[in-house]
Amino acid sequence: MGGFAREIRRFANGIRLIRDYEAIRLAFAQMNMTFRNSAKQFEAWYLFEIVFVVSMVADICASEYGEDEMGEMSQPDKADVLHFPTGGGKTEAFLGCVVFTLFFDRIRGKLDGVSAIIKYPLRLLSIQQVERIGVILAEAELIRRDCAITEGGKPFGLGYFVGEANTPNRIEPEWQDVSGTPHRRL
Repeated sequence: MGGFAREIRRFANGIRLIRDYEAIRLAFAQMNMTFRNSAKQFEAWYLFEIVFVVSMVADICASEYGEDEMGEMSQPDKADVLHFPTGGGKTEAFLGCVVFTLFFDRIRGKLDGVSAIIKYPLRLLSIQQVERIGVILAEAELIRRDCAITEGGKPFGLGYFVGEANTPNRIEPEWQDVSGTPHRRL
């Protein structure tokens, strides 16, 4: 089967799963509410973004339902690469998958822990992206709190590790400036 035909089948399988599984449908709806309500004024998905998210549903949910039940298009042991120019919507596409995963995890009873790890190769890009991720996660947390099915557990959170050059990694003893005001040196 060619790559294009395979992607069409993966998308159709994701639509089937959203339609047939209440937990998946609810996580998908909450993910969409998160983006719709976000401070960025997200109005609509680009076509490739929503196709990507829907196509990933089987892979994300295979850990709960099993690969066989998620259909032949489930491939959780493979990685997908998003390749679009800057400003093309890659961040929203993969964040859609992350937010879907967060809600799906809560629906299936996970109350805390790590659901996704994101790695950026460029430090400048990581600082910009962590702000975008933070905005979406804050909105997702508000939606989580309002939904009886996903409430409970620890709030959604964000960890940020960039290494020694960008963050203070030690606390030095207190020192005083010329006015005598004590300070802690980081």
